[in-house]
Amino acid sequence: MCRHTTMVAQLGDYQYLAYCEHSTIHLGWRYGTFHLQPVDFLRIVCLLERMAVEPDLIEIKDEGRCCLIRQQNGCCQLWLGNALLFLTPADLLKLLELLRLAIPRLGHILVDGLDWPEGVPQSYGGISQGLSGASFGVN
Repeated sequence: MCRHTTMVAQLGDYQYLAYCEHSTIHLGWRYGTFHLQPVDFLRIVCLLERMAVEPDLIEIKDEGRCCLIRQQNGCCQLWLGNALLFLTPADLLKLLELLRLAIPRLGHILVDGLDWPEGVPQSYGGISQGLSGASFGVN
């Protein structure tokens, strides 16, 4: 159980990113909070970055359990394990903005040193564990 969280980025009352004493990243998005390991946080950033700059992409999966699917109406489904976050096109850009704001403030959690797989922006640095074995929690 987390006893202390530190807010690192916030766009509104129900859109925020924080971390706790366990180095778990808490992504609050309207209806709930996703509890992410640093590796999973970076996976989500990479998926959203790709979808934002490649408008013809329909589906993006990574080696873990993250998936981003664009629907015909332009909305996206972000799958985090078995949890789904539905995003309008504006929400996709807002979420990406929130994650981009948080990255510099999470430097002590997102440790440099990993060789990134193809397609992952090098500007996000590295993390100390491998990219397999995603683990998510949702409130």
